[in-house]
Amino acid sequence: IAIAPGSFTPGGDSAYTQRLDALLNALANEPGVRLPGARRHEARLHAETEGVEVPLELLEQLEAFATSE
Repeated sequence: IAIAPGSFTPGGDSAYTQRLDALLNALANEPGVRLPGARRHEARLHAETEGVEVPLELLEQLEAFATSE
């Protein structure tokens, strides 16, 4: 079963999205509240900007694998 929440909200999908965003922002600003996926999202942003540390031994193995036939 699929439900379109905007169908039950005055203002439709746009109003529903705005209300949901406001609710999630309010929750995220409360101490001790964690939203699903928030930590993963922050980790992904960090990896994209700062890169990912790879142990030297693993890096050497990957380089050897990449240059082998």
